[in-house]
Amino acid sequence: MVSILITVWNEEVNILNCISSLSALETSIPHEIIVINNNSTDNTQRSSLIA
Repeated sequence: MVSILITVWNEEVNILNCISSLSALETSIPHEIIVINNNSTDNTQRSSLIA
């Protein structure tokens, strides 16, 4: 299992594309995507949950 860690702060505009791109990877290696939100003041948290 590979863990992909994404640290973010106020990345509401970019996080959806980032997570979507990583989710679209075609690989036989099991993986998980973990978003670490550093107390963003925009809607980064909400956007990452939608993805």
